[in-house]
Amino acid sequence: MSGVFTPLNDYFDGIFVITLDGYEARQNSIKQNMQGLNFEFWFGTDKRELDDSVLLDNSQYDNESHQNIKRTHRSMSLSEYACACSHRRIYQHMLDNNLRRVLIFEDDAVPDLQELNHFAQRIATLPEDWKVVLFDYYGSHYENTKGLLKRQIYKLFHYLRISNWHTVSLSLIDKMLMRPYNTHFYLAGRLSGAHAYSLSLDAAKYYCDYQQPVKLQADRIFYYAEGLNSNRVFACKKPMFLRGELSEVSSIQKQR
Repeated sequence: MSGVFTPLNDYFDGIFVITLDGYEARQNSIKQNMQGLNFEFWFGTDKRELDDSVLLDNSQYDNESHQNIKRTHRSMSLSEYACACSHRRIYQHMLDNNLRRVLIFEDDAVPDLQELNHFAQRIATLPEDWKVVLFDYYGSHYENTKGLLKRQIYKLFHYLRISNWHTVSLSLIDKMLMRPYNTHFYLAGRLSGAHAYSLSLDAAKYYCDYQQPVKLQADRIFYYAEGLNSNRVFACKKPMFLRGELSEVSSIQKQR
């Protein structure tokens, strides 16, 4: 198994697995499934060590921006806030240590060894200045009849100010669909999931600044944060890492 991870070890300047104290079973599973991968555990921000009052502190969490950006009146939960902080701390670590590109996954990720065998070949098809590569995700829409119709409806909602869609920029609505880039990758549209992705130093700087204070969930910045070149944010057509529990909510966000 170890040989399949060699190209990843060679390509990335750091590989981090976000986990929490008390999740030894998950950590042992990672050790077993990732033998040969040069990763280190990154112990994230634990909501059990936070007080709900942090969500009322505008210097830590910008609820107004969150509601406007996300077109929702729901505030972030403490778990979502803690998860966002965990990822932001890795971005800061990249800046502090000048890590050009890193791989990040959460402790419920499982490698798809068959797809990872093609990592070196596929990553070489991307431009050198890629910003983000998502190796798995969910909740995406594509340039098919259903997706194109949905996008037109959202544009209509924007103009008619229905369901708060007027707060979502037309540029975001325009790029909501996954757009084919080449045989192996999409240009990323609207999606969910931060359980397996890589990012460049440029992206780390932008996202670190953007999340000071926290405005979005860790996986929402890839779509909603508009200051990064969206033509350099990519998503695999075939996932290389999978969510081990097949859950649409990150285990780091659950923080049981």
